[in-house]
Amino acid sequence: MGSSSKRKGFAYEREVVKKFQEVNLEAQRAYASDGRSLGLASNVDIKVSLDHNTSLNVQAKRRKAIADYIKPEPNVDAQVIREDRGESYVVITLDTFIHILRRAYGYNTEEAPPSDERGELHTEGK
Repeated sequence: MGSSSKRKGFAYEREVVKKFQEVNLEAQRAYASDGRSLGLASNVDIKVSLDHNTSLNVQAKRRKAIADYIKPEPNVDAQVIREDRGESYVVITLDTFIHILRRAYGYNTEEAPPSDERGELHTEGK
């Protein structure tokens, strides 16, 4: 990986960590993007501590472009994708993901759910 790509990747990892920290979730970037510096697998870039017993290991990938079929369309909160005979994956915005984590782990959720250029997150009963 060239130094420009490496800088871009490191900057994106710091951006993701900051996004978690802005909503009081404890997030830590692995030194040199190597999870072994956190006692984890080498491909882990970020560790997010959710409670005393639970953490989320994150790998951050930034690309010039992402295929349109992967991105949720307007009025869709999540895109579920699968390759033939493979596992299913859910694609959601980082803001939506953070909102779900905060609700699941009892963080203050009094504030409005996140919104992005696609519109507000759809929540039941609101």
